[in-house]
Amino acid sequence: NLAGGLGNQMFQFAMGYSLSARTGIPVVYSSTFSEYPYRPKTIDQIFNVDLDWCDSDVLTKCMGIVPSSPFSRRALGKIATILHRQISSNLVFDLLLGYQSLNIIDPERDYYIHGYWQSERYFQDYVHLIREKFAFRQVRDLIELSPGIQSYDVKVGVHLRRGDYITNPKAALKMGLPTPEYYIDGLHRFRHKFCNSKIFVFSDDIE
Repeated sequence: NLAGGLGNQMFQFAMGYSLSARTGIPVVYSSTFSEYPYRPKTIDQIFNVDLDWCDSDVLTKCMGIVPSSPFSRRALGKIATILHRQISSNLVFDLLLGYQSLNIIDPERDYYIHGYWQSERYFQDYVHLIREKFAFRQVRDLIELSPGIQSYDVKVGVHLRRGDYITNPKAALKMGLPTPEYYIDGLHRFRHKFCNSKIFVFSDDIE
């Protein structure tokens, strides 16, 4: 399952790609993006990767009619996380314990894999291949953003994600945001160390 923003999708893709390469079992991708109040871009729109997408019929075959719904998928994942164990042999959830050994070995079975899988141990044997996959479809140069950029010795990028971290109370409570002073202090440190630097601010709430 692909979910979340680009960073989360990169972990999910890397895990799925490596698992398929290691076991010889083909991997297809589903998503719950249609349930989101916003529509983030999928990884194949950003990077030069080709994904085989599966439809609801494939999920129903793998999971059954009720469990294949987006709500059920999230609910089953939360139950597995609370219990700290898998609740079905063909439904494999990220238990949020860091790296976990996965018993996915039977090429005749269908498995559904759900989670963020944020450990390099899932894909460390295929890093060089995955890096090649993460090639941007549209390559742009910083000169397009700032024609006079060559005159600066150091370029500093500052990323401020706000969006649902502000508007969604659950996300705001769980993730939180640094204070403005945090960013200001960081900029002062860079400017002190690199006097001739250019600051680039990237944000979904640029004001």
